[in-house]
Amino acid sequence: MITGKIALAYTGGIIDGEGSIMVRMPRASRMQLTVTVANTNEWLLNWLKMQYGGGIYSQPLKAKHKQQWHWMLTGRKAQ
Repeated sequence: MITGKIALAYTGGIIDGEGSIMVRMPRASRMQLTVTVANTNEWLLNWLKMQYGGGIYSQPLKAKHKQQWHWMLTGRKAQ
């Protein structure tokens, strides 16, 4: 299992290459930090969920495309 500083560096690379960091306003006058990663490797997203929490969901399959998975972390956990 990857842990500590190595896990943080690995996570940074994943987010840089496959993810995004956003500030959203789901409610008026209240900002929320959201970190997301999209990938076709479900194992990778399960590893992120085990490390940091959050949730995983899938996109419906489109013709000639691989199944895509999304990991999302919001609020204090994202901070």
